[in-house]
Amino acid sequence: LAAAARAVKDSLCQLSNLLPAARAAEDVLQAIAAGSAQLANLASHTVSGSFTELQIALSECAAGLNTSVSNLLLGARGGGNMLVDAAKQLSADFQALMNAAAGVAAATADAKDQAELVAHTESIVVAISQLMSNTKSIVTEMPASGHANLAQAAKAVGDAINSLVIACASSIPGQKECETAFQAVQIAGNSLDNLRPLASYSS
Repeated sequence: LAAAARAVKDSLCQLSNLLPAARAAEDVLQAIAAGSAQLANLASHTVSGSFTELQIALSECAAGLNTSVSNLLLGARGGGNMLVDAAKQLSADFQALMNAAAGVAAATADAKDQAELVAHTESIVVAISQLMSNTKSIVTEMPASGHANLAQAAKAVGDAINSLVIACASSIPGQKECETAFQAVQIAGNSLDNLRPLASYSS
């Protein structure tokens, strides 16, 4: 009976340690749903600062979220307060990135570029949601493949963040015009190169 009592006590202690982490993961999932709503209402988003400033802010927020994802992986292995703190920081960094991404998208005049930015941001939402669902699964169900799935989900988040940053860089006003002009110069240069032998021969 004493051994059974100790086992029950240990299980209860373990459960009490897991509950805050599971609750923290659920809080992040709720924050993700709230943060992603900004993308559906870009018209009312207040834009402050130049496009370059908005882009820099987005890049900084992206770096912060990448760091938080790495910390979450460490927290998932450490458990307890370490995971709770990592989840809270990830939630804050996610909301900051959503705000920055909405700002860049709202400031983008080209409709196609704006739609692309929104699509990349939505990919981050999906990836983060999967990451936190896996995190919650680890602390509540403790599956054997939990950490492997979590690492894979974290990589998907990183890939989605990188895609957003690249799309943001390509949507800078005048970027496409510069690329088009550069290509035109290259084509003209190639045409001149093709004419030079003929010109030399004719002289």
